[in-house]
Amino acid sequence: MTSYIIKFVICSGILLLFYHQLLEKENTYRFNRFYLLFSIMFSLAIPLISVKTVQNDAIAQVYKQVPIEVLDKPEKSTAFVPEENSVKSTDWLVLVYSLVAAFLLARFIRNLYSVLIKKHRNEIVHYRKAKFILLSENAVTYTFFNYVFVSSSDFYNKEIEEEILTHELAHVQQKHTFDIIFIELIIIFFWFNPFVFLFKKAIMLNHEFLADEAVLLKYQDPKTYKLLLLDKILYRHHVGLTSSFNYSITKKRLAMMTKKTSQTAAIIKTIALIPTLAILTFALITKVTAQQPNAKSELTKPAFNNSGVSQEHFDEYQNTLKRGTRLGTSKYGKPRTFYDLEIIDVRRMDIIYRSMNTTQQALATKVFFIPMSPPTDPEPPTEQQLNDWKDGKKYGVWVDGKRISNQKLTHYAAADFAHFSLSKLEKNAINYGKHYFQIDLSTPEYFKKWHDAQIPYESIPKK
Repeated sequence: MTSYIIKFVICSGILLLFYHQLLEKENTYRFNRFYLLFSIMFSLAIPLISVKTVQNDAIAQVYKQVPIEVLDKPEKSTAFVPEENSVKSTDWLVLVYSLVAAFLLARFIRNLYSVLIKKHRNEIVHYRKAKFILLSENAVTYTFFNYVFVSSSDFYNKEIEEEILTHELAHVQQKHTFDIIFIELIIIFFWFNPFVFLFKKAIMLNHEFLADEAVLLKYQDPKTYKLLLLDKILYRHHVGLTSSFNYSITKKRLAMMTKKTSQTAAIIKTIALIPTLAILTFALITKVTAQQPNAKSELTKPAFNNSGVSQEHFDEYQNTLKRGTRLGTSKYGKPRTFYDLEIIDVRRMDIIYRSMNTTQQALATKVFFIPMSPPTDPEPPTEQQLNDWKDGKKYGVWVDGKRISNQKLTHYAAADFAHFSLSKLEKNAINYGKHYFQIDLSTPEYFKKWHDAQIPYESIPKK
């Protein structure tokens, strides 16, 4: 995830710099609109693309570690082996990200509500292929989708200049609100990238260039239009998510009205975008090294800590742990790491890990149950112990993983069991108070099955 964020920020920053240096100063407004929107989508998508490169097994020296990431939920509803884990700094980062995203989303909803409530509470007039919302207050003219918000008194008294109406209708016809909604959503979810805010500013300013162009194509009087803009410069406030007539009346906007761009210069600058995108693609895509199959190096019976395992087996070890691991919370509210033992074949992972050389083991993800501990030896109980365990107020008894009543021990002899374990209940245990010790008894068949499952393979079995 960190790699993705860094690549996203770098790519968006470079493309925004390209825009400001080469495209913004040209009156290729329609292409610029496409470029700004494309740049954001390109920056979001390119880090997700992965390309496999083949590496010969004989010369493979470095083994890339695949980090375990937290899964939202287990792939199967299974029992997990818990391990205590402290709260990581990433938890605080997720909290901060969520709070800021929630604030921005709330602001977005508030602005959207503000526009919609004005639409429903005021008179609507169909005029020039648009819907004019006549506001009771004296407000600056602005648009939202195909709605144009104007002062009711100015509209009926015909005090709204034709240039302003043409400007706002250009916003409606060119559907600029879609761009604004798009960049607002990007900001909500990717606010940590400072360049997305600059993209919003560039997109909205380009909208003004496009609307100004529509006015000048119709009236052919830049001087008069500039004076009209300057006359409106004091009216700065407008509603969020809308396109306003006087948005960013700057020296740059006034200068662009008379800016002329030669067709040759526009083509050259557009073509210059191609190598830029090619370089970014090559530099930022994710490269995955796939080891070239080599029959001689295929490990079916590897030597432990000698030549090491193949890249395929190393990746299998890492990816299996990744899929079978999740971060959760215990019933007492403490953070814990859970391992799905139906996904993680512990015996197979154990032999792969022990077959790695020291360099690979240093890179491999560590878990507390790999390498496996030696299996427990048989330890049958005594007749005296069986007799003591009949006390149901003190002991809870399980045979072969199933709870039985204490009195059923009268049907067993000590020789019926190959192993037992005794554990003391903590005060927060579910059965604490009903009994204070738990006895787990295993018959010879049950113990052998368990014991055999704890013995690791001596070679990596083929799948």
